[in-house]
Amino acid sequence: MTVAGVLVLAVLDCINPSAIVVTLYLLSTAGSRVLAQVSVYVATIFVTYLLLGVLMMLGIGALLPSVGAALDGQPGFILQSIIGLALLIYSVRATATPAPSSEVRPPSTGTCAALVALGISVTVMELPTAVPYFAAIGLMSEAGWPIRAWAPVLALYNVIFVLPPVALLIGHLVLQDRLAQLYAALRQRLERGARETGLWLAGLVGGALLVTGVIELVARL
Repeated sequence: MTVAGVLVLAVLDCINPSAIVVTLYLLSTAGSRVLAQVSVYVATIFVTYLLLGVLMMLGIGALLPSVGAALDGQPGFILQSIIGLALLIYSVRATATPAPSSEVRPPSTGTCAALVALGISVTVMELPTAVPYFAAIGLMSEAGWPIRAWAPVLALYNVIFVLPPVALLIGHLVLQDRLAQLYAALRQRLERGARETGLWLAGLVGGALLVTGVIELVARL
């Protein structure tokens, strides 16, 4: 049952707009090097996400008690409420501010090192919002599996995580011109929606942190 839960979370987690947008950009600009560039980028995401998961699995047992002890008190809930309020204010103010009309500068992808740096950056920046990944790590940790049991499941999770960029690459290699316009339209839609999605997420997380923090503080008075 734990394995099924982890795999369901992997399917939810694989819809990663940032990774998909960069993949679509590479497909439209890499030309004859598209296979090599997208492969390096996707492989970097896979390895980075997997290593982060391994570190969390190996360290979660020692980390969670100390973090919980530090935050499960009045100072911790005050900090939580402040962070929640800041996120909520940011999301409201940014939503009311029109997005800049200038085009976003495309990422540097000229070299293998640049692609690796891009893959690492995208993965690390998305990690704070990777709720399904944290949930999967929690499930496996609570199950008390040895490393020989959770390592293959974690690897399979990450294979599922990178399937959308891999599918886009395969579609490009097989159909190419037939999908060019579709990929361009999808990229534009994801780019337009990324800012709004991020602001909504910041608002929801901030509101939840603020409400739960205030409730806990009042309950301890």
